[in-house]
This record gives sequence, C-alpha cells and structure tokens, in this order.
Amino acid sequence: MKAKVLYDGSFSGFLSAVYEVFSRGYKEVAIVSPRHYEPDIFSEVIQVHTQPLHAKKVWESLRLKTSAETREIIYFAFLSELKGSEDMILNFIMAVYCNESVLQEAESYLGRLRHASNMVKREADRLAEDFRFKILESGLYSGVVDSRFNILPLLTEYLREKHADHNWLLFDKRRKYSLCFESDSGKIQRYTGEPEYSSLFVLGDKGPLAGEPGLIYHSRRHSSLSA
Repeated sequence: MKAKVLYDGSFSGFLSAVYEVFSRGYKEVAIVSPRHYEPDIFSEVIQVHTQPLHAKKVWESLRLKTSAETREIIYFAFLSELKGSEDMILNFIMAVYCNESVLQEAESYLGRLRHASNMVKREADRLAEDFRFKILESGLYSGVVDSRFNILPLLTEYLREKHADHNWLLFDKRRKYSLCFESDSGKIQRYTGEPEYSSLFVLGDKGPLAGEPGLIYHSRRHSSLSA
C-alpha cells in the first residue's frame, strides 16, 4: 500500500516529512500538503508534525551532498507550491543519496525543479521591482500580494533591507497569512488569517494600527511543474 505523508505546508514541515520517509524506509510514498491532499482509500495516511530538529538534520545533510545553488533551487521549487513539487524534491533527494548509477536520474529531477524555481524567482524579482507600499494613517507600511506562488518569504528579505527603518506588513491574499516587520527589533512575525491591525504591535504613541491594506500585486499565469 502506498503511503501518503501529510505535513503542515511549511518548509520545516516538509523536511520533517522527508526525515520520516527515510527513517521508516518508505518505498512507495508521496509527501502531500493540506493544499493538495485528496483522500484515497488505497493509501495509508501518515500525519507528520513539524520537528525542527529533524528538519535541521535533513537540511544539514543536504549541505554535505549538494551545492548552495542546488539547495536554493530546492527551496524556491518548494515555494512554487505546484502540485507534485514535494514528490519531485523527494525523488531528487533520494537519487542524491543513491549510488552513481542514478546520477542521471537525479539530474533529470533537478532540471524540472530548476524550471519551477526559475518561475518563482522571476515572479519574486518582478514584484520586488514594482513593489510600492501604501502608508496607512497609523504610519504602517502595508501591501497585499496575490500570487500563485508563496513568495512572501522572498519579498520579505528584499523589503527588510530596503525598508529597515519602517514598520511594515505584507499580506498574502490567497494563503491568508501576513508577515509583519518591526523596525526596532528587526524581527518578522507571522500572523495567520486576515490582518487585524489592533492585535499587532503599536507604533510609538500613535495607538493601535488601523486602516485597510492597499496595492494588490497580481501574479501572471504559469505552467505546472509537469508541463
């Protein structure tokens, strides 16, 4: 019976699922996020909880087996959230840990992951170049992103450098989560669901944050990983 390993959708959760696959020695297996999970009576479903230590072990192991460029491709391909991307990454990792006879197979997987990674990178670069915050009455810099890809983590790194002196919030319209940057501490916090400004940090003596996010940035249509 094929196993379906269900994780929480985070990158650490995915790496925890990879750890589970290797530790249990699964052969017929698929790693599935809640976004793409479909019940299947012919598969055994294994729920994996995110284990930061397990995730770190997998990533540190990949550092020894792959280049920095390859690990970036893996991460960007994961952020694509294209159906089948988790299995493609898993197949690549499995091939990397096998003998040299499957290196050509590993390169085939990597080529498809690179295709997904490049789509994410182009999208992130395009939005970063065009991005403009709306400044709310409270002083908060606010923006809303509507992208097929989960690019908030990539935009955040860019905006963190460009707007390090301001408090700002990015909201992912499709995935319903926000990343909020606090300039004094330099920390970024994640909030799930629609932004509730009164529940976020307070800007000096201006009181709770208020207002509506503006400037929605839309993604273009893209092909699937298998295309």
